[in-house]
Amino acid sequence: HPAVLEDYATLILACLDLLEATGDTRWLDDAIALQGTLDRHFADPAGGYFRTAADGVDVPLLFREKPDQDGAEPSGNSQAALGLLRLAAITEDAEYRRRAEGTLRSLGRLITEVPHAVPKALCALDLAHAAVRAVIIVTPDGAEPAQAAARTAETTIILATWNRIRELLRGRGWATSAALLHITEPARRV
Repeated sequence: HPAVLEDYATLILACLDLLEATGDTRWLDDAIALQGTLDRHFADPAGGYFRTAADGVDVPLLFREKPDQDGAEPSGNSQAALGLLRLAAITEDAEYRRRAEGTLRSLGRLITEVPHAVPKALCALDLAHAAVRAVIIVTPDGAEPAQAAARTAETTIILATWNRIRELLRGRGWATSAALLHITEPARRV
């Protein structure tokens, strides 16, 4: 594994950003595959992730570093927690949320004692406590989802999970042209 934790965590977030911007589900598939690699090779059973893969070093290490503080770049663990929470919201897979919570617990001392050292982890903690709603604008293939989202506003609302919408649209030529917008303000029942 030539890549390290920060590489995978950043790429997962980028894939999720591309999913939300384009609606192309291949980005979700890529994010899920990358998360699987991260979980298999970098996970600490106590929670969080090590910087290097367990099987990816040429020389034995005395210890494996577990990055926890955000600097000019967010730590891999802060980014991993955020990615896991976003995957949990999109896929409704409780395992992603469980791993995100374990990662946040591994950062717990810093979050409570020196919160300014982990601003990205605080973003993940905020997301963990937010009600996430998704607005999905679906267009036929060839139509631009972002333009449709701007025109649609609140004219049509369909309540369904992302997995259900993928299932409904698969085979109809629309699945690659859906825009997914996440709203992290408090949800309200209508």
